[in-house]
Amino acid sequence: LETLERQLPGEGPPQSSVEGSYELVFSSAIAWVPFVGGYMPNREIIHFRFEGARQMELLVDTLPFVPRMSIIGEDCAYDSATATISYRVRGKTASSAWRVLYADGEVLAAVSSVTGLNVARRF
Repeated sequence: LETLERQLPGEGPPQSSVEGSYELVFSSAIAWVPFVGGYMPNREIIHFRFEGARQMELLVDTLPFVPRMSIIGEDCAYDSATATISYRVRGKTASSAWRVLYADGEVLAAVSSVTGLNVARRF
């Protein structure tokens, strides 16, 4: 991961390759969980909206009888110069950031300041 981050070009992917809806398929935040190995055992859909509402919305489905969780990030923005997505989770004062390592319009790989390495596919 450190090698990949050092090899990144100065300018990040265009906003059109980053903005939109994705299904998270891997997170290093849960890599330690036995039998999971970082692959998502639940369904998490994340929406990055940089125009209009300027929101990050994370929808989490766990078990069939557990209601869907919704996490909203406000002031969602993408800075292509630093390849960084930033937002502030509603009710919190600190901002979160994702450093985009790769985005081709179908796959997004980024390091989150909260959850570590995340890989998502276009939803």
